[in-house]
Amino acid sequence: MEFVMERIERLLSDLQKAIYPISLPITQYYFRKCNQRDLQTADFTNWEPFDPKKKPWDGFREKYWFATEIEFPESFLGFPVEFHITTGVEGQQDLIKPQIYFYLDGKLKQGLDINHRTVLITEKAKSKEKHKIMLYAYTADNTKFLELNTELAIVDREVKALYYDLWVPFQVAKLLESENEHRIDILNQLNHTVNLLDFSVWNSPKFHASVCEARNYLEEEFYQRMCDSQKEILVKWVGHSHIDVAWLWTLDITREKAARTFSGMLELMKQYPEFIFTASQPQLYRFIQEDEPELYQEIKKKVQEGSWDPDGAMYLEADCNLTSGESLVRQLLYGKQFFREEFQKESRTLWLPDVFGYSAALPQILKKSGVDYFMTTKISWNEYNKFPFDTFLWRGIDGSEVLSHFIPAMEYQDTENSFTTTYNGILSPSQVKGAWKRYQQKDLNHEVLFAAGYGDGGGGPTEEMLETAKRLSRGIPGCPRTQVTTVEKFFEELERQVRHSPRLHRWVGELYFEYHRGTLTSMARNKKYNRKAEFLIGSLEKMLCLESLAQRKIEKPSSLREAWDVIMINQFHDIIPGSSIKEVYDDSQKQYQAFFEKYEPELTSSMERILEKISLKSSSVVVFNGSGVDIDVPVEFASQNNLLHEGLFISDETGCFPLQKTWDGSWLFWGKEIPANGYKAYQLTSAPYTCQKIFVTEQQVSTPFFDVRFNQKGNIISIIDQRNGRELLTGPGNVLEVYEDRPHNWEAWDINVYYKEKKWLVDELQSVQVLETGPVRCCLKMTWRFLESVIEQYLYFYADTPRIDFKTIVDWKQQNLLLKTAFPVDVHSEEATYEIQFGNIRRPTHFNTSWDQARFEVCGHKWADLSQEDCGVSLLNDCKYGYDIHEGVMRLTLIKCATYPNPEADQELHEFTYSLYPHQKGWREAKTVNQAYGLNNPPLAFVRPSQEGFLPDKASIISCDAPNVVVETMKAAENGEGIICRIYECFQRKSVVELNVCRELDSLWECDLMENPLKKQEFCENRFQFQLAPYEIKTFLLRFTRS
Repeated sequence: MEFVMERIERLLSDLQKAIYPISLPITQYYFRKCNQRDLQTADFTNWEPFDPKKKPWDGFREKYWFATEIEFPESFLGFPVEFHITTGVEGQQDLIKPQIYFYLDGKLKQGLDINHRTVLITEKAKSKEKHKIMLYAYTADNTKFLELNTELAIVDREVKALYYDLWVPFQVAKLLESENEHRIDILNQLNHTVNLLDFSVWNSPKFHASVCEARNYLEEEFYQRMCDSQKEILVKWVGHSHIDVAWLWTLDITREKAARTFSGMLELMKQYPEFIFTASQPQLYRFIQEDEPELYQEIKKKVQEGSWDPDGAMYLEADCNLTSGESLVRQLLYGKQFFREEFQKESRTLWLPDVFGYSAALPQILKKSGVDYFMTTKISWNEYNKFPFDTFLWRGIDGSEVLSHFIPAMEYQDTENSFTTTYNGILSPSQVKGAWKRYQQKDLNHEVLFAAGYGDGGGGPTEEMLETAKRLSRGIPGCPRTQVTTVEKFFEELERQVRHSPRLHRWVGELYFEYHRGTLTSMARNKKYNRKAEFLIGSLEKMLCLESLAQRKIEKPSSLREAWDVIMINQFHDIIPGSSIKEVYDDSQKQYQAFFEKYEPELTSSMERILEKISLKSSSVVVFNGSGVDIDVPVEFASQNNLLHEGLFISDETGCFPLQKTWDGSWLFWGKEIPANGYKAYQLTSAPYTCQKIFVTEQQVSTPFFDVRFNQKGNIISIIDQRNGRELLTGPGNVLEVYEDRPHNWEAWDINVYYKEKKWLVDELQSVQVLETGPVRCCLKMTWRFLESVIEQYLYFYADTPRIDFKTIVDWKQQNLLLKTAFPVDVHSEEATYEIQFGNIRRPTHFNTSWDQARFEVCGHKWADLSQEDCGVSLLNDCKYGYDIHEGVMRLTLIKCATYPNPEADQELHEFTYSLYPHQKGWREAKTVNQAYGLNNPPLAFVRPSQEGFLPDKASIISCDAPNVVVETMKAAENGEGIICRIYECFQRKSVVELNVCRELDSLWECDLMENPLKKQEFCENRFQFQLAPYEIKTFLLRFTRS
């Protein structure tokens, strides 16, 4: 038959209209423009009248209340009744479009948005039934006039069912080739079915009888005879809505997005009992707990019934490049803890669909946290290379492996020219077929996972998706069969199918995201706050443990869970990367300021309480080290009393060394062997000591390690290593380079490879000044101007270390520019080493392959290193993450100033320090790790007169005899019983390690990262030994005698 497709499509359009045979427009509302959220039971009769036909509503991020009373007419009697709404912006991207709370008779019914536009008021209308409808509406970013088109409509369930019975196979047929056997068979059956329909009189008994006849025919002849409900190829789906905790909206708006989305999913569950919804991120559940307690109880009930599936493992979907190793542990610890305590659910899957790359440290962290599976889609967005696997084992730096699956959802017609998949799946025949076609491991297994529902700004699945899933689950010819599942069930079955297969491939190392490289630098303020906050709380936890162990009777150390809540929420994958709107960072700045105002004094107070118990034979400077390694660093402190004056020196068991007054009035000395996780007292002495100042002029600095020369632009043109006479540079160093930064897609997110096409140098040197010279260090201050921006650097050179610090203050006024510092060094190596969480990785310094070419900007934490066999150079920093080390040039990215989505991003005052650390041999022998900890977590010093006490003048909570081991964490156990100690190996070296605790042990257990005891560990008094594999993380639970 000719034009059969066109005929069926037309008749489907007519049938769709018949689903709602009677509708009644709502023509009168009352409204109030305000942000008050609790007016759902208010008397609205004194509000201003609102006529939807005459008056639009509008505004930028404005909120309105609309209210009306309805009464069902006689024609509605006995029928299901729905509320329908449109706002005039349907069909557009839903991220920043109107979103509405729908209240029925004072109770939250569900959320509405441009994709979710219907509410079931009642399943069976009664005579003269009345209801009060309240709409709490948010305009989002719409400044133009919005419509408020609403109506009540009765629903014909039989017509609706027939419509989807026809529509779904018709959509399948449209995707098949014209000569495809399945297409021909489907169209024949659909055509015969519509021939049974009698459209001659709408909504008549004859019409309804024909609908029933058509449904019965289609069920028997198509769904039962032609469909295959046992079809092997399965697209297993979960209902889902990715909700960005912040992005183009603030945390306050996210609270509302979560409530709107979750309430809508509960309503769908009432209409579709088979529906299962998966929701991650305990932070969102906490928002619901606080704002909508009744809704939260409904969710808990659905969890018990199996309809609601809380999963995902992490507290929220955190960035995995920038967060520290301990932060990743806490995200899992507190995320899994919430799921377990609130829902009795042990989450075993890390659900991170939208994060901008995944650290090679993650597999070990996951395995030691009881997380066996990993899911994402983001790597499919790669700019250069299609990731070769969708189901694979991901191996981390220590050899740990997790079973990983990438969701392959995409439109069927796009599979030929794109490999980008989505976590916001539209459960349609096109995306179901697209998911299977895109899946690359068809020889491995026959099932893929599909996350169905609108997301980013919330929303979730729609009624249409669930109706579609019903039909596709029958096994329609020409399309994979669908089956609703849970995330854990999918992975358990996947593991059963593939675990012994020789076709199961491994990916070793990081999952580098070939996109969004700018997120390593954008919004530098938040990255600095995060790094500072991580170290502050880590130090405070350690000092509280030391304080507890220092008591005559051991007390439980305090928990800092509230502090971690602030750290974790700001590690969300659109906050710390710098990809949110300005208001998010305004709020974040307030959170961090309150955080530092609270916890910095708490750290000082804890140290002072310890200080009171230390025995000091003479006036001393007591230095506390919160880092997990011994450090040799400059110790700088303010004059706290009258004990300090010119002519004093510092002494310890190794001898006497100078005390220097700095240019800003502080005091400074070189602190040697400051113990990890502890303190050391240095005596003040006036004994004669001869020391030599460092030679410094405006053009030259000479230390025991270097002879450094500068040119007229302030660049370093020569660094001669005095130890071997070697020139370290191959060209001017510490060159501040500025590049044009105008990405073609995502401005705050991206650095595109063509940024190097246009470059300027910061060479307008305004002044050079010798600020300080002395026996410990000297300081040169240099000031440059670049356009409207001013850059000040304080260059510190030391007598006791081959490290040069560049303390930098930038008043940055520019937009769409990228600021880097560059050091061309005379080091030959095909790989550079970069610190990541709990270890380090090596990356090529060349562009041999497309995979290498894609890594033109990469992530490093506190340090990166370029070494050859006999020497090398480390580049340290205290708050930066974007490195570019290629062809012998070491670059660190300092500022990226995008204009979208935050037009004022990074146009502010920046303060940061980076350091050049040339060394002999390799970075391990040079103790680069220790230097980086010392730079990032400077010791705190207190001046005290002699005093009596019972604590020694040098102590560590726990010390280690191995230079390759970092005691990263000491904290109160979550259950309150004992202290948790977490260490890691950082040299890629197998070791036998001995730890010494400052107090005699009562019991000792090795634990997983979730603090679950695994096995008893033998110990002798306060010492214990164990083996440590390369890059291994180990956690111990220490309990002590209480006397």
